[in-house]
Amino acid sequence: LLFELRADGQPKPQIVWYKDNQPLKNTFDRKIRTENDVHILEIPRLSVNDTGVYQAKAINAE
Repeated sequence: LLFELRADGQPKPQIVWYKDNQPLKNTFDRKIRTENDVHILEIPRLSVNDTGVYQAKAINAE
């Protein structure tokens, strides 16, 4: 499963991914990365534990 988010701004936004309102971290099971201005959350091997509501929040306040 791959989620992509395009976000741009000044200053460049920081993206925080959430599952069921809990922030996600980059782990073996969930890969979080940025390529150019595309922010990506990848879940290579889905399981029943991955069921939930996923959101992303862009923050660019100084």
